[in-house]
Amino acid sequence: HPDTWLLQIPQHAISTQEYHDLIVRFNDTAFSYSIQDGATVYSLFEDTAKNHPEKVCITAGGKDITYGQFLKLDGKIRKKLQSKKSVVAILAERSVEMYAAIYAAVRGGNAYLPISPDDPAQRVAYVLDDSGTALVLAQKKHVSKRNNLPCIDLTDFVNSPPEECPDLPPLAQ
Repeated sequence: HPDTWLLQIPQHAISTQEYHDLIVRFNDTAFSYSIQDGATVYSLFEDTAKNHPEKVCITAGGKDITYGQFLKLDGKIRKKLQSKKSVVAILAERSVEMYAAIYAAVRGGNAYLPISPDDPAQRVAYVLDDSGTALVLAQKKHVSKRNNLPCIDLTDFVNSPPEECPDLPPLAQ
């Protein structure tokens, strides 16, 4: 019965070994990482990227991006952000560009504020005003919801081949 929850199966219906395997052994996901003292999430991620630049890092929205491509996007977005320790709103659907924007914002020393593009414009405006957001990173179809804040349009930037990404345009006012 594939729709039956594991805990709904009477314990007498399966052997003790099967029960142990299902409840204990298959859920034992502990893994020992060899992490050097002082390692950060960023350094671990970037080490993986350096060691496997051609491997797929993210698959989202029907697009694949390798670790190497992801780091190139991150670097270009961070270079354009040029601000530190501010709130950067990300107005994007789940996609490669959303993940690159989150990483670039946080890696650049900013706090990121995820905003659902499905939220009504009035809600988006309220959140942007109330949060003290300095900049919005948005997909082209959501740029209009930026509430007159400076904005980086992620769509054209990410849709071009990462090896040939054009420089980002100046911040839209």
